[in-house]
Amino acid sequence: MKHYSKLIFVVVMAVTLGSCKNDPILFDSSKTFVAFTASSATVSENATTLDIPVMVGALKGSPSVTVDFDIVTDGLANPAAEGTDFTVSPAGSLTFADGSGVAMLTVHPIDNDVFTGNKTFKIKITGNSKGYESGSQDVITVTLKDNEHPLAKWIGTYDVAAVSYGSPGAWDEAWTVTTEPDADDVTILWISGVAGST
Repeated sequence: MKHYSKLIFVVVMAVTLGSCKNDPILFDSSKTFVAFTASSATVSENATTLDIPVMVGALKGSPSVTVDFDIVTDGLANPAAEGTDFTVSPAGSLTFADGSGVAMLTVHPIDNDVFTGNKTFKIKITGNSKGYESGSQDVITVTLKDNEHPLAKWIGTYDVAAVSYGSPGAWDEAWTVTTEPDADDVTILWISGVAGST
């Protein structure tokens, strides 16, 4: 009886270990999609550029595909105007010569000397030359941070040496403190990181 038990154990282990081999993961071409890699991005209006990745998930060696997009500002509280506040290149479409992978849309902010507050716009994928499905992130919201804020000198991230007067050296701490403008009131800055706290 022991002999049969050992034989059954060996057969079960062989089947189990044999079925645990690394089978290749196969990509079903019906799952091909086009999407942004993020749902939002932020850039200062005085920055040179902002690259926005667009992804085509397709089989390697797929035919070239062109992805079309529109700039959308409907429903935004402080919309950015294309040509006045920013430009996007390439304009209107992006071609993937290899048929898959990641390519960049480039936002070029246009700086001005007037405080208008942060402005936003959206880029929406509207279609593509192969009729691929849009992924869950087919819209990205881009925020242009105004660099003429009245409190701009104090906005940023700072390394703070917190020195203890009660017991010098014993309770000293290093903090990273960030100041951010309030979205609704230009006289307010929000400070986080004091004592390592938000």
